[in-house]
Amino acid sequence: MPQTQWHRDPLGPPFQTNLRWGHRFLQASLVLPLYRQDGQSYSRSIPVRFEMASVVKQPGRKAAEADWAEYWRQKKEKNLSVQFVLLPQELRQRLNQTGHHAQRLFQVADGSY
Repeated sequence: MPQTQWHRDPLGPPFQTNLRWGHRFLQASLVLPLYRQDGQSYSRSIPVRFEMASVVKQPGRKAAEADWAEYWRQKKEKNLSVQFVLLPQELRQRLNQTGHHAQRLFQVADGSY
């Protein structure tokens, strides 16, 4: 499958690095506060966006200097934190385009960002 590679398993023990084959992506979900309608329902989350966040492939040891310069440039551009910041900006633009200017957009993340 395209854009799959070996990644560190986040559920593995800290004293041993386990690797897993898979994708790395960012997900954005829309949270629906259904409890406001009847007071008994729970909130529901609906995934609305999946962004592939693949890692930039490192050039080989014998690669030219230009290849390394391009690698470092792409590594800064396609950083997971940079992609994380761009995702809600795009969602906010989409909400504004569809007439939802007054709707609040919350961004929730863990400590890695």
